[in-house]
Amino acid sequence: MVDMDFNKNYLLDDMDIFNDIGFFVYDIATKKLTFSKGFCNILSIECSEFTISLNEYIDKFVYYADTNLFYKIDKIESPIKFRCRLIDSLGYLKLLYFSISPQYDDKNKIIKMDGCIRDLSEKMHLKIESSFTEKIFTEILDKSYQIVYSMNEDGYFTYCSSNVTKYLGYELSDVIGKHQKIFTDELTNDNLYKVREKVKNTGIPQELVNYKLKHKDGSLSWNTTTFFYYKDPYLDEGTFWAVMKDITTTKMIEEKLDENDKKLKESREYERIKNEFIANISHELRTPVNIIYSSLQLFDLYIDKNDFYNTKDKFIYYSKVMKQNCYRLLRLINNLIECSSLNAGISTLETTNFDIVSLTLSICNSVKPHFKNHNLNFSIMPFVSSAIINGNVDKIELILLNLLSNSIKFSKPNGHIIVSIYEEDTYILISVKDDGIGISEDKLPIIFDRFTQGQALLTRSNEGSGVGLSIVKSLVEMHNGSISVTSKKDIGTEFTIKLPIIAFNSHNLSKLDNVIHLNHEKKVNIEFSDIYDG
Repeated sequence: MVDMDFNKNYLLDDMDIFNDIGFFVYDIATKKLTFSKGFCNILSIECSEFTISLNEYIDKFVYYADTNLFYKIDKIESPIKFRCRLIDSLGYLKLLYFSISPQYDDKNKIIKMDGCIRDLSEKMHLKIESSFTEKIFTEILDKSYQIVYSMNEDGYFTYCSSNVTKYLGYELSDVIGKHQKIFTDELTNDNLYKVREKVKNTGIPQELVNYKLKHKDGSLSWNTTTFFYYKDPYLDEGTFWAVMKDITTTKMIEEKLDENDKKLKESREYERIKNEFIANISHELRTPVNIIYSSLQLFDLYIDKNDFYNTKDKFIYYSKVMKQNCYRLLRLINNLIECSSLNAGISTLETTNFDIVSLTLSICNSVKPHFKNHNLNFSIMPFVSSAIINGNVDKIELILLNLLSNSIKFSKPNGHIIVSIYEEDTYILISVKDDGIGISEDKLPIIFDRFTQGQALLTRSNEGSGVGLSIVKSLVEMHNGSISVTSKKDIGTEFTIKLPIIAFNSHNLSKLDNVIHLNHEKKVNIEFSDIYDG
């Protein structure tokens, strides 16, 4: 076999004129590598010939993941070919194609390895950073309010612009080599992963908007990130590049605008409700006043004619009409006073312990004539004999009379109204149910709002200021209770109040007896004053 003299071999000298081809010889005895000029050029070494030990070559030039390829070079017994990544003296990553053949002595013993290499990388494309590009790129990013970073397919950062310190407080050493999950919660990390997978599979840049990122000091900011994906054609590895923008200020402005828009809408709605309430109150005041005034005018006419005998029945009738409309005015005034007290937070309860079942039955018996006068079927269904609560008798009376008067106003001719009393755990429940005109579904959420009626002012078929149910709700809640409503249009409505029952000693029951003997007539006349007998 011919022993190849590296320095004198004319073939190697001729081939070294190609920038992407080089040669080397590995001496097994000395464990040293000698590079040709072409190999030196590929490794960016200014030398016509270069000798280095195998271990030093591996440590200095071989990419860490490919070192095992060269540790086995002594055991090569036949020509082999493989690809390997080297890092040149300037720090650029190169992908090289190696072809190695063993050389034998006269005794057929392998003494050397001859190798041919070819640079497969596109030098300018695979540079980590060129000096000029690095300078311009870094300067632009440092002054930008957007953070640019890259990460491998496993989600670990491989690069990050230095302005991450300015905006997030992290040093580059805190970021490079770390997984993105240390800056985000689990849900956000999953969302970022899904976006990266989408851009990887489609090749189309993808964006994740409005997610939170944790700063080094523990604070959070809102961010939007656009991902790009680059697949290295030689290394069969992909890299994600991302541009991240802090949108916290923008989001705060948007939220403020939304809040201001909401307040504007609320203000306009309040203005509309206020105007409707004023018109409603004006109507409620004008109607009884006009009726009273007209009745007085008739009285004056009868007095002028001095005809008391023939007009006695009319005097009695119009006196009754005036009295009812005085009750209407009194009811309206009482409601407005109660409403103002509740608004101002000065409404208080003087409470006592009493039997709510007895009170409810007493009130229902007092209003039976009104249901009869309107051809309505009225039933009382007490499923419990007594239940002691702590509350204000007058306020509970007002609550029940309001619900009962509503049931008359909105019932159909020959309709049915049922009052049920029953227990549920430690509560007493009283429901007032009718099969009347019902409440439309869109009105149910606002039925207890102040100054709201189920029907529009100009089209409603019944009187009312629109504060009754609001007062009822407030008074029920002052008793640590709740009120609910279920209704369907043209089918009927059911109001249910729920009040807590208290423990009460039997020897104190004598103090409760006065409740059922209350005279409800005056309050019934006031609360039912806007309901005219048929």
